[in-house]
This record gives sequence, structure tokens and C-alpha cells, in this order.
Amino acid sequence: MEHNVFRDKYYVFLISGGRTGTKFFGNLLQKIIEDTFSVHEPDVLELKKGLQDILYKIKIFGFYHMIIGRIFNKTGIRNLSQNFLAGKITLKALNDKIIGHRKKYYDKIHNDLIIESYYGWYGCIPAIQNLYKNYKIVVITRDPCDWVTSNMNWEAFFGKRDWVDKFNLGRLNPKMVSDQKYNRLWGNFTRLQKVAWTYKYQYETMIENVKNDENALVMKFEDLFYSKDRLENLRCLLDFITKFQDKSFQYVNPANILNKQINKNISYEFPNYTKWDPQTKKQFKEICLPVMEKLNYREKK
Repeated sequence: MEHNVFRDKYYVFLISGGRTGTKFFGNLLQKIIEDTFSVHEPDVLELKKGLQDILYKIKIFGFYHMIIGRIFNKTGIRNLSQNFLAGKITLKALNDKIIGHRKKYYDKIHNDLIIESYYGWYGCIPAIQNLYKNYKIVVITRDPCDWVTSNMNWEAFFGKRDWVDKFNLGRLNPKMVSDQKYNRLWGNFTRLQKVAWTYKYQYETMIENVKNDENALVMKFEDLFYSKDRLENLRCLLDFITKFQDKSFQYVNPANILNKQINKNISYEFPNYTKWDPQTKKQFKEICLPVMEKLNYREKK
């Protein structure tokens, strides 16, 4: 065990399968919580941000971590999650790799509370539990009917915008994690079935890893953005991530911050669940129904 490697600050990890508003929170929470630095996917290259951003990230995380290691699927939180879940690296090796590129980054942040939102941490939760003395984990779920629809329109998983898949950089799949049942079926899967399996595997992994952790909270996307009680639910979230055993952080009234949408879908051509044909619904339910029930979601009528 390597507890207390990151002991001098307080850490919050907002983790999901993507398409759940984590970028929204990663960008805005530092505006309402005192002494807080919040960031979305800090070591992901975004070409649209320009050369200056790329050079800054290379300076902070290193050329190998940002470029070479990613080409060979060895660095980056997403790759580390997949390599650990695939049994390619041990928990000790996972810990060492996270220490290697996150410690320098954290040391440059002067705030006491660091909030990081990034879906890629989904497979690294055991390392968070090992390495961080003062941590909170928030797993944000979303109704898989809507999540799959959103991803079909977003096209970042197995779609035309999925550069990881196009360049064979290691998109999560059943063979990678020794899921024999679905590996046999994968070659005949539609894109929707592949997206549904991704939801199933990621959320089953997250829920299993946080189920006995008092420093973890599972919260529904719908409760934060669509519920009539969403403001109260947000306050519950803020209370959870700002109160640690030996320190609390103050936050301002969060009213009206839930009205902005970030990362809207590229298109809305793919219809919502109620308009899927019976065969598509059947294929989806065969994959996702068990995890839907675990997360207390019901089939849309």
C-alpha cells in the first residue's frame, strides 16, 4: 500500500463514462469553491487549443508521457486504466506511473483543493484509493438509453470522430479485458452494440471499485441537470466534495450555474430510445439491462 504519497493537498475526482457534464464541473467549480483549482482532462492533447497549450502540457507532463507513450498505448490516464484492467500492469506499476506524471503537475498548483474531471480515471480508482490521503471520488452515472444515444450522435466512440479507433491506438474492447462472452460476439456487433458494451463495462467497473468506499459518491446526471430538485442535489454534491476529515472548504451559492451546456452533440440525427426499432432495443437490453438495474434506471416507454 502506498497511502499518503499525495498527502499535502485535497483531491476530488469526477469520473464517468463521458457525456455527463464533467467538463462543465471541471471548468466551473473553482469559481464557487474557495482555494480550489478545477480542471477537465489536464493531460489530454486538444489540437484546437493551439500550439501554446500543447507545448505547456509537454513541459508539465513530459514529451514521453504526452506523445511517445500515447502512441504505444503506455501513458495517459485512459491507457493506464485499460492496461491495468487488461492485466498488462500491476497495481504497483499503475501507482508508480501516476506518481511519475501527476506529482510534478500537482506541485505547480498552489490551491489546497484540486478537482479533476476526466472519464479516463474509471479504471484507476484503486490507485486513487492507494495514493491519495485526502480524496473524494464522485461517479456520475447517466441513463444508458440517453448515454448511448448521445454517444451515437457525438461519434467519439467507434464513430467518424474516434481517432483512437481509426489509428488503432487502443479503444476499450472485450478482448482487451478478457471478456470472453462479448469477445466472441464483437466482430458482428453494430456500432450501437459496441457503444452499449462500453457503457456496461465502464460503469460496472466503477461501481464495483467504489461500493465500499466512504469517500465515494455515486450521483445521477439526471438528478443534477434535469430534476426539479437539481439545485439541492448540487448542494449535496458540493457538501460532499468540500468536507474532509480535517478540513472544509467554503463555497458560494451555486444557484443558476446548472443552465449552461458544454459539449453539445455534433448532431441529433440518431433518434432517442423511444424511436429505436424493436431489434435495436433488444440488442441494447441484452447488454445493458443488468447494469441499468444496478444503477436504478428503467427502460424508457
